[in-house]
Amino acid sequence: MKLKYFLLNIAICISFIYAKSNTSVTGDVSYYYMHRLSDQSTVNIPFRMLNLNINHQNKFLDINGTFALEYKNRSDVDFMEDSNPVDINTVLRELYLTYYLKNGEISVGKKLFTWGSVDENSPIDVLNAFDYYYLLQGASERKLGTYSLSFDYYINNGTMKISGIFSPLHNANRYPIDDDEYEFGLPITIHPDQIVKLEKPSEFGLALQQSFNRGDITFSFFRGHDRAPSFSGFQNYVKIEKDNASDTWENANYTFANIIPDILYSYRLTEASNVGGVLLFDDFTIRYDYGMFKSYDNNNKEDFLDHPCYEGYGLEPSCSKIDHAVK
Repeated sequence: MKLKYFLLNIAICISFIYAKSNTSVTGDVSYYYMHRLSDQSTVNIPFRMLNLNINHQNKFLDINGTFALEYKNRSDVDFMEDSNPVDINTVLRELYLTYYLKNGEISVGKKLFTWGSVDENSPIDVLNAFDYYYLLQGASERKLGTYSLSFDYYINNGTMKISGIFSPLHNANRYPIDDDEYEFGLPITIHPDQIVKLEKPSEFGLALQQSFNRGDITFSFFRGHDRAPSFSGFQNYVKIEKDNASDTWENANYTFANIIPDILYSYRLTEASNVGGVLLFDDFTIRYDYGMFKSYDNNNKEDFLDHPCYEGYGLEPSCSKIDHAVK
């Protein structure tokens, strides 16, 4: 988290330094809604009512920012559960610096990426996590920015491009949480304590694109953790009850009340090897992407046994584990 704020502070400070450079501001204001076909009722979900794109240019340096105001209409009973009057949230979708080299560029910050040759739903386009509230929007609208260091470098007179990205953070999807208005969330409720912590959350990708007269071909590789948690295994806890509630645990006589399974989840490590391209003909164009994925669950028995007791089941803080875990 500290690294995330460090990158943002760098971008903001440099934007003030180069405030006198060429500046362009574009954006849009819109109001839309979703309704059900069954009864024409409105689906009350967040939407971006304002999008603002800001670009500062100064010779070899660009500062790019994309901001949005996200609005969700309040119902008449919302203040019975939450006294916060805020119904518009400020969203920083992108904020990154780009330094231009003689034959390429380097970017650092929060950025949206586009990999792949097809227009929509490319298996190669895996660099960004997704916002499930905007799955029905365009490709860039449903993405979440990735805090990263990236580059593009051109060789062979610009006919070949080498691209790379490194992110020190794990980027996960945004899901509706217990939202009865929108059912595109996870099918089950997962408590954060049930997810095994990632020891090495960083991810990286490389791509090589060769252009020719009738199109181009791209080879790419990406290594990172999945954007959604998956079932990893479970371990069993024994709930301990003291015979006399006033006794301390060191001096008490206690019994084993019952056995409770603790279901654990993890973000699987996935490697994606991809190929894509564009073929240009006189009257039509062919675009294609193909990806091969290998997924791993790096957790083992020791990781499960080291996982802290999840007290959400009502267990005592000093609960004991049965000496086995199952994957």
